Amino acid sequence: MPSKPRRPPAPGPSPPAQIGLELERPAPLDARLEALRALVPGAFVEGELSAERLLRALGLPGDPSARGERYGFTWAGRAEAFATLRQPPQGALLPVPQQSLAFDTARNVIVEGENLEVLRLMRAAYAGQVSMIFIDPPYNTGHDFIYQDDFRDPVAAYLRQTGQADAQGRPLRSDVETDGRHHSRWLSMMAPRLSLARELLAPDGALFVTIDDGELAHLRLLLDEIFGREHFVAQIAWQKRYTRSNNTDGFTSVIDHVLLYRRSEAFAPRLLPRTERDATEFRNPDEDPRGPWKPTSFLNQVTPERRPNLAYPIENPLTGEVTHATRKAWRTNREGFERLQAEGRLWWGRDGRRPVPQVKTYLSEVRQGLTPTNFWSHGYAGHTDQAHGELKALFGKKVFDTPKPSLLIRRMLEHATGPDALVLDFFAGSGATAEAVLEQNRADGGRRRYVLVQLPEPVRQGRHDTIADITRERVRRVVERLGDDADPGARGFRAFRLGEAAIPRWRARPMDAETAAREIERQREGVPAEVDALALCFELALACGLPLDAPCVEREVAGAQVFEVGDGALVVCVAERVDEAWAAAVAALGAPVAACLERAFGGDDALRLRVRARLAEAGVTLRTV
Repeated sequence: MPSKPRRPPAPGPSPPAQIGLELERPAPLDARLEALRALVPGAFVEGELSAERLLRALGLPGDPSARGERYGFTWAGRAEAFATLRQPPQGALLPVPQQSLAFDTARNVIVEGENLEVLRLMRAAYAGQVSMIFIDPPYNTGHDFIYQDDFRDPVAAYLRQTGQADAQGRPLRSDVETDGRHHSRWLSMMAPRLSLARELLAPDGALFVTIDDGELAHLRLLLDEIFGREHFVAQIAWQKRYTRSNNTDGFTSVIDHVLLYRRSEAFAPRLLPRTERDATEFRNPDEDPRGPWKPTSFLNQVTPERRPNLAYPIENPLTGEVTHATRKAWRTNREGFERLQAEGRLWWGRDGRRPVPQVKTYLSEVRQGLTPTNFWSHGYAGHTDQAHGELKALFGKKVFDTPKPSLLIRRMLEHATGPDALVLDFFAGSGATAEAVLEQNRADGGRRRYVLVQLPEPVRQGRHDTIADITRERVRRVVERLGDDADPGARGFRAFRLGEAAIPRWRARPMDAETAAREIERQREGVPAEVDALALCFELALACGLPLDAPCVEREVAGAQVFEVGDGALVVCVAERVDEAWAAAVAALGAPVAACLERAFGGDDALRLRVRARLAEAGVTLRTV
């Protein structure tokens, strides 16, 4: 695999390394444990390091005899689910310009494909880069499309299950509740995806997950293990309905849950802007030079008997009237009262005759915003009827069964993102996240970008073949509704689909001798002759750590077609022949990494060495595929 491109070092001699004579002292144990907790939070149970979990996270065998009874969370298939994290990706993300919107300049991305393999492929370029992840996964109700992971050959399994290859008769839906594996399959599906999601989050990033009562408890335990219990932020009750249903047995469900976890302590929820109504609570009737203020009670909730130091006589400075604490004590002790009085922070009423004062709370001294709460009403964050209404306004009819309102996701954006955030949704559904990002950018002038991932699940009726088709079409219609007053790249998107990789990778799976021989021959042949140039370009770019929205410019260099990716970070050539003139022309471009086909040297090892040396003189690393 090509390594991540690096700019050549500045010319000039490097200072000599200083060799110390003393061994470096090890960091204190607490510091090392904290560093380990940041890397592998799932290795800690109730605040203590679990050797068994640490070994499992590292892919090393544990000692079953050392296991004792302890608190933990497990299910059938757990070990295999987490083991997938050590498997390299097998597929590639293939560009589809004809399904895109302003492909050349677009800064947003929509990927059609199985999200576990897509997340694996994204890891090289997006690890630590995502500001916010929102997902609305299947709720495991017995009617959801639950993808059956095949950890040995994920791309082949994906192509079979989505009808793009010969079907093998595998079921696509979860079993009924009476199946003992019902919850285990769902957890095995979620565990590796959430683990990869954590890797993609920036240090100050946050994950929002919507879920119903059925899997809430299991999801909390799973997220506690993957993110660390100390990184749980909130469990938000979202009022998805505003009326009850009399057609159900038992209780009507009017809320879903939103679980919020952070990547690290660097995340802090953003305060909400104060409304005009909030601001009117602060006034300045006495023309206090410190500005507007609002009165707050001087009374405490405890009794004088419980806090005798807060029970003392106070005197009105105008009338001289003395008041004693009776049923409730005062807010401060006597020294605090005298300090507030001396600083002019006590309000005795417009006429100055109140027997008990109020304390001034100044607008300039309060937090410049409102703290979020863990209850989001339908008026604040939208509801399911509103979500269906948004789609009907765009498509003229119902096209998706379980949409989320874009307002719900906008509230998440307000709490967790700045103007330049990158937002990921790998259960994209109808594309509400894209609409929320575009609307929020229009509202506050932001430049947020999104990456959506959606499985091409078949649609039972309507003119769209798959849900992924609905995702892309919704974004097109939202952009059309917003108008063309913005940068096309800010609202456009690049479409990709998961497919077979052009660069051969060894498929580590059990195989017979005949299959192994074919695999060896495939490795020897290298990149297929009929490879799509743009697809190979993006496959290499992603492997080199360049994002899917990186600028990509096609040009001719020394008679050969090349692509410059990432503002000159990588040059990709798919010509069948290269020579020293080509090397000189590529070196002049100044890219730190260049890639070409192995067969482009025609088997001439001497030419390969000369080309590599010519590029190395200019600080360019050559990769061949």
